[in-house]
Amino acid sequence: MSTPGTLTGPARTDPTAPGYRPGRTLPLRVEAVRQLRRRRTQVMAAVLALLPVVMVAAFAIGGEPERRGRVNLMDTATASGLNFAAVCL
Repeated sequence: MSTPGTLTGPARTDPTAPGYRPGRTLPLRVEAVRQLRRRRTQVMAAVLALLPVVMVAAFAIGGEPERRGRVNLMDTATASGLNFAAVCL
């Protein structure tokens, strides 16, 4: 009968996980194709491809402020890179 903390089988000297065999892993190309075929990956790629178009439309619709001296959100976005990233989010 074994007590807690003692090993009952031969001690493992292997630093790898049990059942891991390096020769049985999938090649990088196979993993990449698997990722690219996923619907969620395709949807996110489409969203990222359309994001510049959405930003151009937002800046075009933003237009000029009605009153002089009034700052709108699009003016703030174009003031610096950090502001632009915050507006995009």
